[in-house]
Amino acid sequence: MSDNDSSLAGRAAVAMALTIGFYSLALILGLGTILLPFIIAWATGQLILKLVIVCLISGGAILAAIVPRRDQFEPPGPELSLAEHPRLAEVIRRVAGQTEQAMPRTVYLIPDFNAWVAQRGGSHLHGGDRLMGIGLPLLHQVTVSQFEAVIAHEFGHYHHGDTRLGPRIYQTRAAIVRTIAGLHEHNSILQAPFLWYGRMFLQITHAISRRQEFNADRLAAQVAGTAAMRSALEKINRGGIAFDAYWQSEFVPMLRSRRLPPLLDGFTLFLQCEPMQTRIDACAEQVLASEATDKYDTHPSLRERLAALEALPAGPALSDRRPALDLLSDPAEQERELLRAIVAAGEFERLTPVGWDEVAPIHAARWQAMSRERRHFFFAITPKDLPRFVRDPKPFVKDRPLQDLLAGPNQAQAAEAVAVTVALALASLLVRLGWTLERPIGSNPRMVLGAAVIEPFDTLDLLRSGQLPAPEWLRLCRDTGIGDHPLFPPSHKEDGARAE
Repeated sequence: MSDNDSSLAGRAAVAMALTIGFYSLALILGLGTILLPFIIAWATGQLILKLVIVCLISGGAILAAIVPRRDQFEPPGPELSLAEHPRLAEVIRRVAGQTEQAMPRTVYLIPDFNAWVAQRGGSHLHGGDRLMGIGLPLLHQVTVSQFEAVIAHEFGHYHHGDTRLGPRIYQTRAAIVRTIAGLHEHNSILQAPFLWYGRMFLQITHAISRRQEFNADRLAAQVAGTAAMRSALEKINRGGIAFDAYWQSEFVPMLRSRRLPPLLDGFTLFLQCEPMQTRIDACAEQVLASEATDKYDTHPSLRERLAALEALPAGPALSDRRPALDLLSDPAEQERELLRAIVAAGEFERLTPVGWDEVAPIHAARWQAMSRERRHFFFAITPKDLPRFVRDPKPFVKDRPLQDLLAGPNQAQAAEAVAVTVALALASLLVRLGWTLERPIGSNPRMVLGAAVIEPFDTLDLLRSGQLPAPEWLRLCRDTGIGDHPLFPPSHKEDGARAE
């Protein structure tokens, strides 16, 4: 038996023992709880109806939770036909050969800055369909050598049998969660043993998962070189943070406005924005500086993984510096197919294509709509009220639940949410008054009127911190004539009584 077979057999034995232990515990407690009132009745000659009901509910919740659920698989993106992308197929086949693994049956293009592999069907240790997901933004940012390292890492999970164990561990973990949730719903004291077992199960299986990541990194370093694997991990750390921010703050709002800007071109512009680069670098450095790996983490910390790679032989050099996106035969078409797959059925054709230089009016219209929807939360507020508002927003809020939040234990978060709404209203007001919106992708919006400039989403923070003194802001309001205009114009049914 090879070392790999022995390691897989050992991990499989641990996973099987934990699984058997959980289901044994669940069956014993579930059946025992159901039978308990009848055993007591047999011993005492008295059947307690209330106890029967409580035990049937608790025992039934346990037994219902451990019934296996059918695995529902939804394709995460469009399928990449390797026959249509020969350069991509060549790289994947080469890495498959170097790791002595069979090719995946299906490769999907996904909207993530990462890649993954999975295995569906088959027995506990053999068979099943191999699946692979490759992120389009990942291809957009890494070189071919870095991409080979990422793919070699994923084939490492096949090589070490991780994809065979993963579904079994996941199914048991899901059953434990269902059991605890079901018992919690009925306030059953039987939660306690399952909480204990669940914590133990997570600690042990997540420790196995972390070891799997180290093993996959080691194989990737042997195949593609430690330099390629190290730089790929660093690129995924930074790129993942950047793409998540871009997706949520820039791209998704356009989809909600029924617009379709170019995904990858926008990501390039987002990464070129200097303020955004600074924020992303700071977040990436924070992740890298974190040494601790929690016992419930599925992956080792980035710092630990990079340190482990430093201890390995250098391996092959980082030689192929072509953009990995060139491995696709038609990246623009694949981007379109990816977006078609992830947008709600029937909605893609209704989206209007726009360039990123056309989105400022769309943002302005969106902010105005949001301000109209939320204006009933507030009394009339004008720009010259903002210095008082940032000191204490409560007098300006007429919605009672929101007032309670501003006075409650989470008042800081509530005040931040209120401030964002007021900043939206300030931006909308300036648009109505004829100011020009300048918003390069990734940057905070700037409103410009002649020589005057206001950044509405920074103004409240600057007033709160004192970096923008109240007299200076009031002078700007007076000079530009915006001071007395209501941020939330009242409807014809409202008098907009102003807070004093």
